Amino acid sequence: MTRHEMFERVTPDTMIKSLLREDQIKIVERDVEAFLKEDHKLPSAVLNVILFLAIITTKEKLFNVVYLRKVTETFKKEGAITVAVALKKIEKDFENSKQRARNEPDWMNDRYMKKLTDMGENKGEKNEKRIICR
Repeated sequence: MTRHEMFERVTPDTMIKSLLREDQIKIVERDVEAFLKEDHKLPSAVLNVILFLAIITTKEKLFNVVYLRKVTETFKKEGAITVAVALKKIEKDFENSKQRARNEPDWMNDRYMKKLTDMGENKGEKNEKRIICR
């Protein structure tokens, strides 16, 4: 079974029960029900993709109906109104987040620390000059 087929066939209830612990299920169950009762003008399979994304990205923090609505609006704005496009969006977002993580500077690297040390030493020399001049 492909991912596309899985999202077409799986029910939100099955997904929640298989991906969350019992205590987590009780927390999100009402929000998921409220979310699914609303008319989002999207196929149920796309809503399953959104629910899956919410489960895997929020981890221990969990999510609520407001979060699900915001994700849904983002999907609509970006044209992710079919399962195939929604899955591509998730993959693209995941790659972008990995790229951002790789491009983040390491602020505490040796060169940066040396600059801080040099600045501190230079500042100390200036303070000594001020004291001597007085």
